[in-house]
Amino acid sequence: MPWGWISPRTLTLIAIVIAAAISFVWRELTVSDPLFDLRLFRNRAFAAAQTVVTFASIGFFATTFLLIFYLQGALAQSPLTTGLLMIPLSAPQLIASPLGGRLADRVGSGWPMLTAMIILGLCALWLSRLPTALSLWSIAGPLVFMAIAYGFYWPPLASMVMKISPRKRLGAASGPFFTCRNVGFSLSLTLALVFAETSLPGAVAMQVFLGIHTTATVRLAHALIHGVRSACDYPHYPPWESLHPAHDGKKDPN
Repeated sequence: MPWGWISPRTLTLIAIVIAAAISFVWRELTVSDPLFDLRLFRNRAFAAAQTVVTFASIGFFATTFLLIFYLQGALAQSPLTTGLLMIPLSAPQLIASPLGGRLADRVGSGWPMLTAMIILGLCALWLSRLPTALSLWSIAGPLVFMAIAYGFYWPPLASMVMKISPRKRLGAASGPFFTCRNVGFSLSLTLALVFAETSLPGAVAMQVFLGIHTTATVRLAHALIHGVRSACDYPHYPPWESLHPAHDGKKDPN
């Protein structure tokens, strides 16, 4: 059974995390050669860049995580098919990343990053309309554009972080960059599930995302699709209750 947010175990773990974070910050601020140089965050531009890194990482990994639920959980695709369908999210970056770096050297980091953010927002809206049947265009289309956007996004962002960092601390500045990226990857799993589950009744969310219900019924499969859609367009996507108030499974959701 799930612990719940206010169970003693959950609250104990939260307290441990808070205590560990405070201890880590105190330690890093008191040593002469910190592993994670928090003093760099006194620079507002540097702190803002690390915030962008974190949120960009959340968006990238959450997309992969949710689509795996969608393809394997809702559409009953095999792991091999799911892996092949995820290739469009990675392969185009091999070409887009070098081009993005060259473009940033010519016109600066601002415009490539802004353009990429707009494309990513449109792709998220595209993914919020995932169909209830397998459609290569509905999956590969947004993933290709997202891959191109990330290719034009990461090189200028990394370049900007290095430029605004003190020259004597370039090595130390790379540490927070990759740490914030990995923290974003970790947070993406939790946030993706939170946004997906909040659009569903508690009992349905437990069956869909925790694997309590072992039979892949049509209603549960479509509930999973609904959760993935809502996570991509939260909070504009309508909740499950507004579309299916009865929850009796007599009629397949659209």
